[in-house]
Amino acid sequence: MPREPHIASRLGIDLLPIDIRDDGATRWLQACLFGDQLARQTRLRAALQVARADPPRLVRGDLLVLLPSVAYEAPRDQHLCLVSTWATHYLNATKGAASAPC
Repeated sequence: MPREPHIASRLGIDLLPIDIRDDGATRWLQACLFGDQLARQTRLRAALQVARADPPRLVRGDLLVLLPSVAYEAPRDQHLCLVSTWATHYLNATKGAASAPC
């Protein structure tokens, strides 16, 4: 049976990251979902619980500027995996980054 991969570390890069410990900020994030999207609301609440229990490192800044240095800092014995449903369309070969997530 396949094993889940071991995640050695997580890091987020965002121009304006939301502090998950800030109830006002997370209420605003929840308010951005339409009221009839119950499944998305449930997923967001679950994701907030996970993130509060084990917060990732967040870096404020531009992905295109910071990604090369963040990638360079990653341990060489670990695989670097970019995961995003929105940010990866900003990446391409001419900017020095892969055009698709792993």
